[in-house]
Amino acid sequence: MPSPVQIFNDCLEDLGQQGAGQSAPNAEDTAKCVRHYNRLIDRWRALGRMSYFEFSQVFTFSVSQQAYTIGVAANNPDFVISGAGSGVRPVKINRAKLVLTAASPPSEIELPVIFKQIYESIPIPGQSGTQPFCVYYKPTFPNGTLYPVPYPTVTSNQLKLYFGSQLSTITIADIGTNIDMPPALEDALTYTLMERLCIAFQKPVPDQLRIEAHGARQVYSQLNDADPALIDTDIYGRSEIYDNQWFLTRGHN
Repeated sequence: MPSPVQIFNDCLEDLGQQGAGQSAPNAEDTAKCVRHYNRLIDRWRALGRMSYFEFSQVFTFSVSQQAYTIGVAANNPDFVISGAGSGVRPVKINRAKLVLTAASPPSEIELPVIFKQIYESIPIPGQSGTQPFCVYYKPTFPNGTLYPVPYPTVTSNQLKLYFGSQLSTITIADIGTNIDMPPALEDALTYTLMERLCIAFQKPVPDQLRIEAHGARQVYSQLNDADPALIDTDIYGRSEIYDNQWFLTRGHN
């Protein structure tokens, strides 16, 4: 489990910006490293492909509520992300299920996650019903916004959402805190941050560094793709295309 300052030291030592015996960068270099680290994390979170793993969490409906915000506790959303998924509000929702709590054990029904054009084609998106047959997710910021269609009048059921767990941005006060990372992520993060710091310190990016950074990102990305539990809705088969075909042929009737 590396800490950000360990990653910064590795980057700066390999770039010749600090000596091997130096325990931490100076204040100016630390601030620069934190800024570039956070910008890198923000880019990876936006891509959604550099997340740890697919994370799931169950949420409870409220009475007569048509839309729900989702995010971290500090932003006071309706659905508070906790535990492994608490880095940021979801970039996108990979899957959704309706949990029927009246059964013992509870049963789960797959809910298609529809895209914007389908949601906007619904004649009465704010209509109520016993239970939703699909959901639409709008990645607003700082909280995302989730629309169950129709919005449920039976609030004893629950909503189970699947999304990618993300790295968090940091402050200077956080740089000594260890980060629990899956295999290959530290390598990808270190080499990619080194590329950014070359530009920040007005150094040319060596070809070998580009090769190592590309290879590290590819290894980590392949580990995610190889996980059979990680279902990416950008891949044809179990996809938004599939979900929205279901909606057009069945759910919208």
